[in-house]
Amino acid sequence: MEERRIDRRWDLGGFVEKALDRQWRIRGEWQYRDTASSIERYTYQRHTVMVTLEGSF
Repeated sequence: MEERRIDRRWDLGGFVEKALDRQWRIRGEWQYRDTASSIERYTYQRHTVMVTLEGSF
């Protein structure tokens, strides 16, 4: 028997960035993904958080 997989996915995210001084900058980023599938094992939710420190020399 063959199952047909149909997914519904949506993403949401945002970021904030701040200059610490003329040389350094910090950035925070958050992403959320919600995937609903007609086959249960492919349904999931994911949160991703990243913090980045950037310098220019």
